[in-house]
Amino acid sequence: MHPRLSSVTNRCSTKTAIACCRSIRVQFRADTILVCDVPEGQQRILDYFSTAIYDVDDTQHLDLQKVAAHLSKRLDDFNRRGGGFVL
Repeated sequence: MHPRLSSVTNRCSTKTAIACCRSIRVQFRADTILVCDVPEGQQRILDYFSTAIYDVDDTQHLDLQKVAAHLSKRLDDFNRRGGGFVL
């Protein structure tokens, strides 16, 4: 587990912190290496795609399929401009 996540988990595991942590805001970011075939070989670029911010609590659950669909759409939108890159 990433040290920062461990620190947050430790703080939220106390009884006082749980009373304060009733909801969280979540945003996903996918760091990518995109590849495109060009006459000279392959062109690679580093890029990232992020989702909107989701508020998650007892009444609003996180839909991971929606997150994956959003990231996929962001990649499709990027390629619609004529890049021809693939992951």
